Amino acid sequence: MGRLEGKIALITGASRGIGRGIALEFAREGAHVAVNYRRDAAAADATVHAIEELGGTAVALQADVSEWGAVQQMVDAAVQHFGHLDIVVANSGVASRVAPLWDLDVDHWHSSSVGAGTSSSSPPSAPISVRLWARPTTSPRPA
Repeated sequence: MGRLEGKIALITGASRGIGRGIALEFAREGAHVAVNYRRDAAAADATVHAIEELGGTAVALQADVSEWGAVQQMVDAAVQHFGHLDIVVANSGVASRVAPLWDLDVDHWHSSSVGAGTSSSSPPSAPISVRLWARPTTSPRPA
């Protein structure tokens, strides 16, 4: 039995790179995984297939996490598919092609998913929303 046996995880940016690695490792540890992707459906499907090859269950969910409405729809779809969420990994980000990160102006920073949720005027992050759908537990959660 893995450390995440029976847990439900939503991982943003899980179709490639570090996010894919996280998704595969979570599946090896027994988690069911919602694989978020922005554009590359084939890569997301390949990640889902790799999870299934490990004996796990997964679903691919398209959403641009820089758009709050898309995040809400993604969370709703994951909850509808799996029944609840236990874990959210906010892995996705964008690599700026216009300038090095330290040279970006504030407006560009806040308009990208790199800076999403970093402003007091930005909507709350997905993990906060997930609390609304997370199943109750009998043990106290850390603050």
